[in-house]
Amino acid sequence: MDITQLSYFIKVVESGCNLSLAARKIHITQPALSQMITNFETEEELLLFERRNGRFEELTPSGKLLYEYAVEIVAKYEEMKAMIRRESLKQKGTIRIGIPSAVLRMYFLSFLPKFILDHKELQIEIVEGGAKDLAKKLVENDLDLAVLVDPADLDLKSFEQQVIQIDEFVAYMRYGHPLSEQKSLVWEDLKDYPLGTFNESYTTFDLVSKRLKEHLKQPRLQFTGDSLEYLMDLTGHSDIIVILQNAMYRLADQSVVTKREIKDPLQFVLLLCRPVKNFYSPEEKFLYESILEFFYQPVE
Repeated sequence: MDITQLSYFIKVVESGCNLSLAARKIHITQPALSQMITNFETEEELLLFERRNGRFEELTPSGKLLYEYAVEIVAKYEEMKAMIRRESLKQKGTIRIGIPSAVLRMYFLSFLPKFILDHKELQIEIVEGGAKDLAKKLVENDLDLAVLVDPADLDLKSFEQQVIQIDEFVAYMRYGHPLSEQKSLVWEDLKDYPLGTFNESYTTFDLVSKRLKEHLKQPRLQFTGDSLEYLMDLTGHSDIIVILQNAMYRLADQSVVTKREIKDPLQFVLLLCRPVKNFYSPEEKFLYESILEFFYQPVE
């Protein structure tokens, strides 16, 4: 089997030996998928699946052994492809910076587009994702820089961290919500309402969950997502309260959504992180220092 066939074989197994389901997932026809497996079994004189009335029932012992090898081989192949891509980008002088999607919209739109246009000699690739996923990529040397949320849980001997922004979480709700009559809230005010925030791939989820558990016996954090628009829209159609950064109010439909500060506020701290190295390319150094300069400049 080549790497594609191994991937298809894995998909069949992970689909419960259901050829129709596997074929839909990998976008080929069921007969073609069935023929591929049959050809392999015939050529290698090795039965991979037990069959009943022509249908795959389960893996044979040999099939189970091949599956274990296939998973390992495909994972290594994907790892190799990622390595090749990283090394190719390095040779081209590309700088990869990871930024959480909502943070990119909220804090970087007034910086990055202009910076890229003003410095066309630089090759910059922006990688979006949750802060926890981006931290993992940074540790795996898949990023040159990353904007993460404190605590980033990085080894401080191996990574530099610079605070570039401090904000606070607030409660977003619709106009007319029972709590909108209050000028400010305490965390206990939220106990009777369904709550939402970013999903578990975001450090925000951990921060908000921890604070709610400190104040509420049974926090109702029922709604999560990675789309700011979705979370804001939730508040306009129900009594759901969404807990997000104060600065994000600029991106909300302010004719529908209002916000209230929470006493004993939960801070949101953005960090600019990079690996500790003996040498940084001029491009890496310039981008890093430019971001710090942008965020450290005095507000007029």
